[in-house]
Amino acid sequence: MSNLPETVQKLLESSHTETYVSPIPKEVLDSNKETPIIIGVDEAGRGPIFGSMVYCAAYVPVSFSESLKSTGSANLKYGFDDSKKLTDVKRDELFGYIWREKNTGYVLTGISARDICSGMMRYPPSEIYNLNQQAHDTTMAMINIISEELKLNVDHVFIDTVGPPESYQRKLEARFPKIKFTVSKKADSIYPIVSVASVIAKVTRDMHLKELSRDNNDENKPLAVGSGYPSDPNTVRFLANNVTPLIGWDPNFTRFSWNTTNSYLCDQNEKYKTLNIKWEDDYITTGRKRSKDGNNVLMNLEPSKTKGMLTIDSFYDI
Repeated sequence: MSNLPETVQKLLESSHTETYVSPIPKEVLDSNKETPIIIGVDEAGRGPIFGSMVYCAAYVPVSFSESLKSTGSANLKYGFDDSKKLTDVKRDELFGYIWREKNTGYVLTGISARDICSGMMRYPPSEIYNLNQQAHDTTMAMINIISEELKLNVDHVFIDTVGPPESYQRKLEARFPKIKFTVSKKADSIYPIVSVASVIAKVTRDMHLKELSRDNNDENKPLAVGSGYPSDPNTVRFLANNVTPLIGWDPNFTRFSWNTTNSYLCDQNEKYKTLNIKWEDDYITTGRKRSKDGNNVLMNLEPSKTKGMLTIDSFYDI
């Protein structure tokens, strides 16, 4: 574990959300932080069932930004692009360069699977903290660290949008009126600095998930969880072969608020031998039973008078 990048080590410190702040690049420090910088923001792991959603705000001096996508450097053929378009080898090469050379600064936040779920499953429904809100707040917190805590001279921020880009950009401009923003779709393919953030986020997330999913019986053998996407046959196979009757899967890296995991635990109890638990919050939140027949329940139901229903308090008394 000691050979892991600091970004991954930071995320492994807790099963909750963690943030890592890199050292400030020498060129920026040498100018007493007056060197204008640009920031790129992107994420990795929004859709998978397993692992954290990792956000990165990467920054470089404006003067360095044009060389990021160049392929003619003597030191490294940079070739930054959307991380999904790069091979694993190329992503690791680019990440290793950033890590070693320290000429790129970044703030990285890993929103843990546990915290993603606790936000999305809040009660009452008006308090639900959806994935877009979590992404927006995380992005603004990272920009705040760079601009207000580190007090760097932020010239422009480029962001791969979450939700409609126009409204998201207005939201950011209202929060940071002195900073220019460009929020767009496919920003990681258009703006090299967003590509840098994409690579850092993707490599960190992949390493973090690999560490989280190590086999308890053989820590040198990661579990075959696949990419974590519901369309990945390796992920589907792992879910089906490793579901336990009560807990399901390891809560440190599993998102139980996803419909895919819910189907194993709530809708396919007979097939996967999981316990059919009737949660009081489900009756209150959705007004229906979370079971395979999907029977409707009247919204004026008084859950406390309903027999055989499990509450959070009684769950911990089992």
